[in-house]
Amino acid sequence: MTGQAIPERQHTTSDNPAAGSQRELYLDAAASDAVSADVINAMIPFLTDGYGNPSSVHASGKTAARALDAARASFAADLGARPNDVIFTSGGTEADNLAIKGIALAQIRRERNTTTTSPVPPKRILISAVEHPAVAQSAQWLHDFFGFDVSAFFQGTGNHYWYPHVRSFAFWGPFSQPMCSYLPKDFLANCWSENNPDAYFPRPVAYLAYDGGAQLNKVNSRYLQNLRYLRFKNLTVGYTLPQKATKKIGIDRIRLYFSGENLEYWSPFKKNSIYIDPEGAFGRSNNDYNRAFYPWQKTYMFGIDVTF
Repeated sequence: MTGQAIPERQHTTSDNPAAGSQRELYLDAAASDAVSADVINAMIPFLTDGYGNPSSVHASGKTAARALDAARASFAADLGARPNDVIFTSGGTEADNLAIKGIALAQIRRERNTTTTSPVPPKRILISAVEHPAVAQSAQWLHDFFGFDVSAFFQGTGNHYWYPHVRSFAFWGPFSQPMCSYLPKDFLANCWSENNPDAYFPRPVAYLAYDGGAQLNKVNSRYLQNLRYLRFKNLTVGYTLPQKATKKIGIDRIRLYFSGENLEYWSPFKKNSIYIDPEGAFGRSNNDYNRAFYPWQKTYMFGIDVTF
């Protein structure tokens, strides 16, 4: 947003004329909006009389060039930049292309080996899955030009809470079922003692969180777990060999790739237990099913795609 008030406009809906005049709250100003009256007034002289091409050498062109230079200097002053660093484009699509391709190609120019004319690809270009086509297709153009592709996917949730089930021994350990051979790492270091009064868990007592009237069976704020998380779900890195080379052996495309799944996750729940994944922390229909679950495993894959 530019700091201006959100415009409210009176209009008559074309699909339902009987509805009469309605008030529209316009929330798409990032894509397009009405031109400011100040801008219109400033541009009228150049749309009527001073319409010369600023690249021309005649008087009308020179007048337009001086106005363009003044506008560039004004923008640069507001941005704390040099006038030569300000580039006017015809719109957002051209600006996106110029920024993405320009930065990548400038990086190549800086890193190019002085002994060869072969381009050095940029280190990494990452975009989200919901970018405007002007951004996504610019990145795709660079990928097609240099052969590299990188994609990353994150998933997660906001705050939501879960109280560990009484038979969730992956969280409670011997507080739930002491006969189990499973014991969380450094369990006693997290239990209260005279020498450890600030421990997270109380004094170790069997069945303290188990069925019936056990104290930890009662929901309380201390052991209520916030399950919000952010998971690095997937990272895929690929390289497509130059078609000049693959065409010689009758192959249209060869792409080598690496893909990793469930590479890492971040959650406040991890502070209290690393043995239960936030996605697996929920109550199940059978008490025995609440004892444990199969964790989300990290997987690494290497492969090759061949198109004939």
